[in-house]
Amino acid sequence: MIAGRGTVKAVALDQALRPLWEERQAGAIEHSIRRGAISDGYVNLGGALTLVANVAVTTIGAIYIIDHQLSMGALIACNMLSARLYGPINQLVGAWRGFGSFRQAVARLGETFDMAEDRSVSVIARDRPHGNLRVENVTFTYGTEPHAPATIDIPSLEFKPGGMTAILGKNGSGKTTLLKLLMGLYPPTGGRVLLDDADMAQFTRHELAAWIGYVPQETLLFNTTIRDNIAYGAPGCSDQDILEAATAAGVHSTIIDMPDGYATTIGEAGSRLSAGQRQRIAIARALVGNPAVLLLDEPSASLDRHAEEDLRAALQAMAATRTVVVVTHSAVLLPACRDVVVLDKGKLAARGPAAEVLPRLFAPRPPPPAGATP
Repeated sequence: MIAGRGTVKAVALDQALRPLWEERQAGAIEHSIRRGAISDGYVNLGGALTLVANVAVTTIGAIYIIDHQLSMGALIACNMLSARLYGPINQLVGAWRGFGSFRQAVARLGETFDMAEDRSVSVIARDRPHGNLRVENVTFTYGTEPHAPATIDIPSLEFKPGGMTAILGKNGSGKTTLLKLLMGLYPPTGGRVLLDDADMAQFTRHELAAWIGYVPQETLLFNTTIRDNIAYGAPGCSDQDILEAATAAGVHSTIIDMPDGYATTIGEAGSRLSAGQRQRIAIARALVGNPAVLLLDEPSASLDRHAEEDLRAALQAMAATRTVVVVTHSAVLLPACRDVVVLDKGKLAARGPAAEVLPRLFAPRPPPPAGATP
């Protein structure tokens, strides 16, 4: 709600969202009260133990004094010595108070350490790959539950340079998850993803990022200049590389029309740019390192018709020398694709040349027989 405060204010959602806000705040307050009660309980326990110990020493000492087995001075000395022990006892009780937080932290650290670790040193050194991607018996499941259903289950799939490949499917069919598997962001639960016949698990995150450009559906830009935002895609790139990437993404002419050009500061999350401009700058960032593979997730979602046609021409030119995989349902981009892959619930529903698959997908349904109930 805080991140979307602009929308909340624009459409006057404050009254509608107030019960939800109060419910979440009440939950947070209740949790704080429980933690405070537990903390106070340990403090009171320490005080009670101190009082009980003091009373016990005094009572036992008084009994010994009555029996003439202890002097008054000795009792006073015992009380003074026992008082020196109360401090460590209270510290021990206070340490036990933090033991619950310690156990929770250890559990979270255990989950973190159990996660797959990115490779820091490459097993094999190689030059820029050609861009052949292949999926072999890949399954992927979110979470660690043993019987959780697979989000992705693909026996075999291949992407080659020389043309665009479109990935289609309903919401939740696994399109974005498949892209992240191809990018190496997610390790497969089973099977493997190959880049030029080499298992991608052999390469480091930096190598894969240099070879595979990725444009997510939700564009993330930083509060710095346009030049820096593009250059983040390939640290150490030259100004000429940035100009070529921006030109290929179709955003160069827009940038040079700005008063500060590539030195324009775009604001937090690119707030000073339109959604289409942010999208094309993200594409330029993915292209600046001249990757062998380009993966795009709904790249035309924020573009108008004219910008979408420019993007189509740019992607067709890029696909001539690299592998381009696009998640899209755009009527402008789909006809430019060479191949089409259709996913349904994480499985392959159809694949093949676009000229064969698209007519089957978008063919009009025959009318129901006369007299049939809808």
